[in-house]
Amino acid sequence: SRGRMLCDQATLAERRADALRVRSIAEFARALDQLRSVSGDLGAAHPGVQRRFESVGIVFLARLGIFPSKP
Repeated sequence: SRGRMLCDQATLAERRADALRVRSIAEFARALDQLRSVSGDLGAAHPGVQRRFESVGIVFLARLGIFPSKP
């Protein structure tokens, strides 16, 4: 039926979105690890740098919809 087909399409779209989120998170994690390895102890020497890394990561994940939105 048409309703079932729409439900199946919605489920597939949701799965694709979930897969893209997972892929984006993995890519972000790799990039962050590379950045940390390049910066070495820069985060320890400059706490503001570490906070900036964390802030950028939180914003990135929020845009992916990882965190629930406030009501």
